[in-house]
Amino acid sequence: MRRVLAGILLSVFITKSQAAQRGEFCVENNLYGVFYAVVNYISIGLTVEKNGRVVFPESGEPHELGWGRSWCRAIAKGEELIIHEASYWGSWNSRKKFSTPLLNAIDVRLEQAGRYDEDYGINLVARPADTQGIPDSSRWMTDLYTNKSTPLNQVCMLGTHNAGSYSISLLSAQDPHMDEPIKEIFDKIGVLLSLPVKEVLKWWGITQSVTVYNQLVSGARYLDIRARKINGKLVTAHGLEGASMASVVADMKRFLDERPGEIVIFHVHDSHGMTQTDEQELFALMDANFSGRLAPSSLSPSTPISEFQNNGYQVIFVSGFWSRGFPNWSKWGALSNPWHDQNKPYPLLDKVADEIRRRSNSQFHVAQLILTPAESDFKTMLLPGWPQNLRQLIATIKYPSGQFQYINNAALLSGRKANIILQDFPEDGDLYNTCMKENIRQLGL
Repeated sequence: MRRVLAGILLSVFITKSQAAQRGEFCVENNLYGVFYAVVNYISIGLTVEKNGRVVFPESGEPHELGWGRSWCRAIAKGEELIIHEASYWGSWNSRKKFSTPLLNAIDVRLEQAGRYDEDYGINLVARPADTQGIPDSSRWMTDLYTNKSTPLNQVCMLGTHNAGSYSISLLSAQDPHMDEPIKEIFDKIGVLLSLPVKEVLKWWGITQSVTVYNQLVSGARYLDIRARKINGKLVTAHGLEGASMASVVADMKRFLDERPGEIVIFHVHDSHGMTQTDEQELFALMDANFSGRLAPSSLSPSTPISEFQNNGYQVIFVSGFWSRGFPNWSKWGALSNPWHDQNKPYPLLDKVADEIRRRSNSQFHVAQLILTPAESDFKTMLLPGWPQNLRQLIATIKYPSGQFQYINNAALLSGRKANIILQDFPEDGDLYNTCMKENIRQLGL
């Protein structure tokens, strides 16, 4: 009963919280605005443990954090934050555990869930970063790294997932080389929902809303490309036919012609169904547009960015196929790109953070900060309030910059750095500013 009364009283006296500074983390209880929490009188308790022993509070019982209140603590090696919850006068139950060093400069905000199937959300928010000193997104490599010896794979940059999917429409041809398990899911869901398979594919196949040129202008420097030959034409694809390869390359050329100090990693992630002749056609297209600007494979991901710039190398072509005389980088040797196949922010975040701790400093590393729909997401997409397409599912990651801060903390604690952050619909989040702030911090500017 004491917790119920305390929750009611504290909902009247809401205090404005302070954002976590570097060297600390904060927890904010904003559950006064969550219907589920109010109806069930959800109380939040906090403990800090080290080596399995409670070091805060001294009593060993959870410290109750009232509605509208915040609590901050300096980070310490080996400590873990445990968030507990209780309803009415029930006992405490553990809800989530975090290693506190991974929360450096992060607010753990308890509030309305971004997800449709959670009672409330435990969201990570990076401390506000002013935009002073943030470079123009269209020329940030030029502004920050001209004459700098920073290895390219130690630079934080954004990547766009399935970069050519922006042009997918109901008029697009279906990818005949779609992975069979994925095709079976879409076929089954189409029958279940009495919808044309192509319509379902469109809703969940589009991962970008702007052209490759505008993706690059917005700060992306890594393009995830799925190459296909469909109806006699080289195209990109994600379930359905996307932008033509000719238009993607034309967008790259336009951007790089305008900005000679910028570098783009063009990664042909897969090329299902393409013959050797098709691959040679793609090589010829790239060579015709970027002759002299394709970085030779004698360079490496750890080559200083200034060496690329000073020699006019603007495109790094990475793929799983090879052609004699063409400057192609092997995707197996050049980068690590683990896919975690998760449809919820947790455990996706924990898996990405765990992976980046082990990243090789001799390769590019792609942190896939993307959600992948499960069969259950397709089945419920027509219900009110549930995501009806991939963009709405991605939006359940409410604060992408907070997730970046978390995985970057994991990297730094392991003597590594975040490199490529892969995302869908980057214009919907604030990762660019956070990524550039980290680059500026690393450069000491």
